[in-house]
Amino acid sequence: MSKKRNRKKSEIIGSPLTPELLNKLGVFNVLPDTPKDFRPEGSWTNHYRIWACKSEDVGYLRLQRRKSSSDNKFTLNVHQELAGAEGSVSKIDVEISCMYEQISFPVKWKYKSSFMDPQGNPVEQLGLQEESSISNNVLTISRGNQVIKRKLSSEPTCNWCICESVQRLTKNNKPLAFDMLDDLTVLKTNQHLSGQGISTISFSNRKIPLYSFVHIGAGNLPFEYWLDERHRLVMFISMDKAYILDDEAENVYLDFLNHERKSFLSRSRKVS
Repeated sequence: MSKKRNRKKSEIIGSPLTPELLNKLGVFNVLPDTPKDFRPEGSWTNHYRIWACKSEDVGYLRLQRRKSSSDNKFTLNVHQELAGAEGSVSKIDVEISCMYEQISFPVKWKYKSSFMDPQGNPVEQLGLQEESSISNNVLTISRGNQVIKRKLSSEPTCNWCICESVQRLTKNNKPLAFDMLDDLTVLKTNQHLSGQGISTISFSNRKIPLYSFVHIGAGNLPFEYWLDERHRLVMFISMDKAYILDDEAENVYLDFLNHERKSFLSRSRKVS
């Protein structure tokens, strides 16, 4: 659960971001309870605030997993919004058909990205729509009348599939190696995911056990994934950015976006 925060003067912390530190900084009070019927391999929806140092709640991510009639496949829907300069917005919407493995991987997907200016108007020339698939280690991308094919050395996962997969891995899972399509657009090889065991995290006068995984690899910033005892991904962190499970994530982000747009409008009027 989030809380309304006053903007504070920026200061150098001198320490990596962790759940405990984020709580001390006032980024969140408590984490939402995991529903009793939550099953990592079932159907579920997770909402995340995207918080960044200096900028606060800059975005919103929704991951929705839907079971398929086939035991070895499922659908992962992704919706992400990020606020940019002066209240501009970049959006990504993806529907991914995934193969069920230790680390799931995309078989085919529909990808759409769009942008809006500070007034909320779409910037059509910056948008992108494509349909892609991977079969026999060949990536096929269709953009309108253009078709691109690329031979791959393996079947890659993607960053959103990793968020799904860590919820199904055991606490002491052996290290895993894989290739990855970051945001389903950039291929990054030689990636590794390993479990870090259980840590007792103290925040809001409570001690909560969380277990974690670390993702490192060539051309990729390290990611830490934090899960509760029910195997629900409650937070993942990379450098100065944190994705925090929050049922009110979309509303918190929209409050931030509206503030940025009002500030931009006010400055524009003063200039004119």
